[in-house]
Formats: sequence, structure tokens, C-alpha cells
Amino acid sequence: MWVTILLAILNNRRALAADENSRFSYPGYVITSIDVEPLGKGHPTSRVKFHARIPGKVDDTTAHVLRDVVDSGETVGKWPFRSPVFHGTVVPPGQLQARLDAESPRVSDRWNPLQHRKALLCVHGFDSQPESWLRRCAENYGKSDELAIIPVIWPAGDKGLRDYMNDRNVFVPGAARAFQPLLDVASSLRKSLLCHSMGNFVLKLTAPPHQPSRTSGLAKRKLSAPPFEDVYMSAADVRHDVFDRAQNDHDDANLDYGRNIAGMAQNKVHVMHSRSDVPLMARRARHAGLRALGSNGANMKNLHPSLKGKVVNVDCYSWNKWTRKNNLYHSYFFKSEAIKYYEQRDA
Repeated sequence: MWVTILLAILNNRRALAADENSRFSYPGYVITSIDVEPLGKGHPTSRVKFHARIPGKVDDTTAHVLRDVVDSGETVGKWPFRSPVFHGTVVPPGQLQARLDAESPRVSDRWNPLQHRKALLCVHGFDSQPESWLRRCAENYGKSDELAIIPVIWPAGDKGLRDYMNDRNVFVPGAARAFQPLLDVASSLRKSLLCHSMGNFVLKLTAPPHQPSRTSGLAKRKLSAPPFEDVYMSAADVRHDVFDRAQNDHDDANLDYGRNIAGMAQNKVHVMHSRSDVPLMARRARHAGLRALGSNGANMKNLHPSLKGKVVNVDCYSWNKWTRKNNLYHSYFFKSEAIKYYEQRDA
């Protein structure tokens, strides 16, 4: 199994690399917790650069909203781990909704005839580099007239399985700390959240406690209101029992994640799962048989009472088909069926 997974990862990287021959620019906005550096003399102070070789830190505290993100043509690092250097312009988070409203076409739908596009913040998972995530999001940016896809980037290793635990123990907590201030600053933004794979671990640690006396994760304060309309957990690399009754009633605050995650959504938490997901099968072998949430979804019979009607399962198995970029059956979050589901705001 491990040989199959490693070969599939290599083929996936080759497939992504085949699309990277031309200079790239992202059509919308980008959020990153990777540290940015000013371009310096001759450039506006708001113009910055970033790349995958800038190391993440467990104590990161800042994230930035960027626009006009473009591949500068420069690279850093040595082959085969060269990384492009991106340039972008820093945007105050509080201005993001107004900018989206001004730049986005009005759409006509049955909920509101003059509804602007809603932001869909998309958090990547393990072993995902800025260039591949930006390109993946850009490919799907125009597929919906109702959603403005905003990539959310955090530092992640690029050496496959060797970086798994370092991503989880160092980069994920740092990203969670960095994204927390944006929950308040961007509170005026109409948005939903999509987290893929280990991106759900970022979500788990970012979510503030559901009651002030609990300090699970890294957040120490309670939000005044849920920051997202809906939360979509795709191929979630977190425990399968995260929403269970026992997990959320236990006296250990470190287990109290399910209700915290639910507190991030005004409407519902959508658990998008597929039993054909190969990396999550491998995760089960690594974690002594413990299933991942993204394999079979939440156990609705054992759901915590406070989460009934709040957490819903979405079985993606029937449309999780093999493609060049989904050769591990793990990356179905931008399938056409998924896009349509995100558009169903009353789902």
C-alpha cells in the first residue's frame, strides 16, 4: 500500500508540474499565514513577496489578505524542491467584503435577487505548496457565479510522508494562531469555509471554545458570533468521533473540539466523506486502527445532543472518481457535484 501511495503522490506532483510552464496570477484574493516580506525600494509599501521556503513557526501570530498575487518568475531552493516567489498587495481584511461587492457581478437567485457572490475560504491540507493550491483554486474560480474562491495558505512541508508529523505538530498550530485574529477582523465578510484533509486540523485548533471556561485547542476567547455561514469538512484528517457524545462531554478540555467546530458555523457543519479515500486508509494503519472523520463521516447515532441538526454527513463516494489530480480519491472537494453543493445555502 505504501508503495502505491508514494507513486500516486509522485504522479500527482508531475501532473501539477505539467501545468506550471507559464507565468501564473491568481484572479481573486488570497489569505496566507506564510510570512510576507516587503519588496523594498521602488515598490509600494503594500507590495510584498512570499514563497514556500519561508519557514513556518509554531508561534506564528499574523496572517495577511492579498490581491494581485502573481508568480514573479523567480525561484528559491534547489532542485527538485524549487519554489516560485509570489508577489502580492496587502489588503486590510475589513475592506474585503466591500471590494468583493464592487468587483463581483450581481447574481440572481431565489434567495435574494441582488445577492453578491459569497466568499468560500479554502484551506489546503498536508503536503500542499502555495503554487499547487493557488493553481487548483484558480482552475475552479469561475465555475460558480455565486462563490468567490479565496485560497487560504499555511506553511506545509514538501517531502511527502516524512513531513506529516512536522506539519501536524509545528505548522498547523502556528497557522491556527495566525488565522484567529482574522475571525474578528473579517467579521463583515459573507463567507463559508472549506477545509481539506489536514486543513481540518487547522480548523480544529483555530475554533474558539464553545464556553469561556474551556480552553481546548489554541483559542482562549469566545466569538461574539459564528464567523462562517457554513463549514465544509472535506476528507477530514481528524478523529472520526470528534462530534460524538463521549468526546464532547469528557472532562478533558483537549477533547472538546466538536462543539467548538460547530460554533464556527451559523448554519451547519457539512462532513464530506468517502470510503474510497486512500490516504485516510493509510492514516488508519498509522493510528492503530483509529478511523478518520473523512472516511465514513460522523456517527449520527452517537452524535452529541447539542449537535443534532447542526452536523450533517455528505457521502461523496458515488462521485469521487479517479482523475489525474484525484488519483488517491482524496481530492474531490472541487468536483462539479461539490461546487453545486456549496451553492445550496439552505442545505
